[in-house]
Amino acid sequence: MPPVGKGKGKEVKKASKRKSLSFVQKKELCEWKRDNPSYNQNDLAKKYDISKPQVSRILKEKEKWLCIDIANKELSNQKRDRGAKFPEIESALYLWMQQALASNLTITGDILKAKALNFATQLQTTTFTASDGGYQSLKSVII
Repeated sequence: MPPVGKGKGKEVKKASKRKSLSFVQKKELCEWKRDNPSYNQNDLAKKYDISKPQVSRILKEKEKWLCIDIANKELSNQKRDRGAKFPEIESALYLWMQQALASNLTITGDILKAKALNFATQLQTTTFTASDGGYQSLKSVII
């Protein structure tokens, strides 16, 4: 008779690490479900090697995922949607950068920081501090 209960001879399943899909993979999952409506969430979970609740959350937001631009190199590997802390400043900085690039101006990190601080002052944002990381990523998206 095989062993019963805990102890020797019984295989214990190891908890698998949660897998995150990139924005592009989430879009592909939504497109796959749209094109193959007979696939259920269990099938999609197996196909993408994720949990069923993850599939459910992705499909609840399918309009969001189907609308993303996969040509954008920043989004291709991104896995989390983190909103901007200062959207007004980022929007103003983005518009300024587009105009500066159209005028063939050279844009450095120091110029970006100074311009961001200028916009923060104009918008009366007191908690804003200019850091290097955010502007380097913004610069890489636009340039």
